[in-house]
Amino acid sequence: MKNESKEKETVAVKPNIDLPEEIIFNYIKNPLYRSIHADGAHGGVGPKGKFVLTLFSERAAIPKQTSYKLTEEGSLGEEDPSKRVTQNGLIREIEITAYMDIEIAISIADWIYKRVGKFEMLQKEHGDDSNES
Repeated sequence: MKNESKEKETVAVKPNIDLPEEIIFNYIKNPLYRSIHADGAHGGVGPKGKFVLTLFSERAAIPKQTSYKLTEEGSLGEEDPSKRVTQNGLIREIEITAYMDIEIAISIADWIYKRVGKFEMLQKEHGDDSNES
């Protein structure tokens, strides 16, 4: 007699769940949250295959060191410009770097693109053709 043990085929069945009509998202700020100014972005694909987006702000270099003469009364007098230590060029201060899956990067790019379109439409409606902030 053949061994005719038949295994039952198991099929994953989703339970009959009533989906809600809406989902509510609550936003909380991380203790390290801060608002930043962004003048540009840099990024690409990181070493682990994640999309990397870095935002930076630009500014003129501030002096690394200044020297002031003291008055006879002992208060701060004029700066001695010959002793000022500065950097050449402009500063790009890195504000934040975000690592994400490419699908998230595409979603964010789409979100920005749509908001820019709305922003430009509002500018045209109000007669503001300037791109200055």
